[in-house]
Amino acid sequence: MKKLLSYTFLFSLFLFLVACSSRKALVSTGEDKQRTYPTTAVQKFAYGELYRQAGDFARALIEYEEAASIDSLSPVIYARIGEAYLALNRMTKARNAFLKSVELNPDQPGLFDMIALTLVMDGKMAEAEKIWLNLIENYPWYEDAWYNLSDFYFEQNDTAKGLDILQRLLKKNPDNTDVLGRIVDVLHQLGRYEASIPFLEKLISQIPDYSRFYQSLYKTYIELGREEEARQTLLRWREHVNPSPQVELLYADQLIRNGEWDKALDILYQGHAVWPGQWAFPHLLAIVYIEKEEPDSVRKYYNMALNEGSALPVAYRNYALWLADQDDIRTALDVILEGRDLHPDDQD
Repeated sequence: MKKLLSYTFLFSLFLFLVACSSRKALVSTGEDKQRTYPTTAVQKFAYGELYRQAGDFARALIEYEEAASIDSLSPVIYARIGEAYLALNRMTKARNAFLKSVELNPDQPGLFDMIALTLVMDGKMAEAEKIWLNLIENYPWYEDAWYNLSDFYFEQNDTAKGLDILQRLLKKNPDNTDVLGRIVDVLHQLGRYEASIPFLEKLISQIPDYSRFYQSLYKTYIELGREEEARQTLLRWREHVNPSPQVELLYADQLIRNGEWDKALDILYQGHAVWPGQWAFPHLLAIVYIEKEEPDSVRKYYNMALNEGSALPVAYRNYALWLADQDDIRTALDVILEGRDLHPDDQD
């Protein structure tokens, strides 16, 4: 689950220090009255901030707690105490500090979110769920609560509720690309590829030059066995996004599958010229020449692929299999041994 430690406090550190340095701040409790911030508490808090920024939460905690012992009415100090305890994996103490902070200032949805997370870590699921449901009702703009609640349901294997939370959030902001992306990821994990297509199309319409969305849509069509839509997705990808080895290789692979050898060769030659260190271009060139029955070119490009130094085991296997089909068993064994030396963990 997403463990966010950045949250909004009523007072930022800057405002806190400004208020404290002036020694006085106005607090509204039905009537205006003055509250004095002790200088020593300000100094202790500042030292705690330095230790926190350095990653020394134990020493930061000492300073924060000393500041709280001097000034027990600052929600910011208790929030920092809770954060330090959380970093030290002391959930109960973290939760108690957060509760003290929201007692002093209830309008802190970020801290209620943190309280819910500590409850989950302590196995108190029902209490955490109740807090998140309250947050999305009373602070619908606070998106972290929606995300954490949906993650909570997914971890409880309640995918219906998890998706419902994300879709409710999407209704509030239909153009939220983060929510759209999360819904797509969940649908793919569930194998619901068809249902993900409208969300992917919405993402592409909003950010038409982002490769990941086209890649995901291409994968979706491949999973559904819809080759023509997959091909059209690649064409859109190539049209709207700057060229990359990934899309060129996928497009060449599609052309090879369709028997369009000459078009595939053009794409692969161009790709290898632009990205000469990519072993997959000569590897696919070798595959094309297998289909064209040009054994000299097959050897040339397989050797070129293997000489790149970054070739994956599949290149060694494919070359060895082809050599065996050519009755060149000795060379095939040499290729297999070379592949095993370079990839000792590969079991195939």
